[in-house]
Amino acid sequence: MTGTSWLDLRKAQNPARSFGPSSTAVWSAFRMVLPFNEQGAGLREVPIHELASAFIREHAAAGFFPTNDREPVAGP
Repeated sequence: MTGTSWLDLRKAQNPARSFGPSSTAVWSAFRMVLPFNEQGAGLREVPIHELASAFIREHAAAGFFPTNDREPVAGP
């Protein structure tokens, strides 16, 4: 919830700002479930923390990242 709020604020500061594809995908999907600034909050029957936790349970983080079949590079 905090991360998506910061993306909203940063975008409001500079509408031309863009974010990475994964961040944008998570942000867009989350805002479909829970709009910024609690728009429509009076109509909501489910508390925001329950909406956020349901989003996390229903959307695996890996689904927002492009597949990368390469092996990670080992550190020194």
